[in-house]
Amino acid sequence: MAMSKIEVQPLMNEHPIMIDGYPPEDKFMDIGGAVKALKAGHKIMCPGMKGAYYELQLPDDHSKMSMPYIFKRTPCGNQIPCNFSHTDVLREDWSILVN
Repeated sequence: MAMSKIEVQPLMNEHPIMIDGYPPEDKFMDIGGAVKALKAGHKIMCPGMKGAYYELQLPDDHSKMSMPYIFKRTPCGNQIPCNFSHTDVLREDWSILVN
């Protein structure tokens, strides 16, 4: 079974300046922008996630998963499957996590 490839593209309008750990308000995005950021290799988060963030995992030859998937990384380093709620999908304050 052939794996689908996700093309990684750099995002335009990335903003390295953070205010209280978040980008300026004009740099927030909706879920569509957040998914584009994941596909470009970025980690995403929203205010109030208390140190947790989302990542996209691309499977390799050693993966048990055969398709790309999104997971949430908790502050203590655990990985849990992504299960976006309807309120997550409708949020417009997603941002790229800058390490």
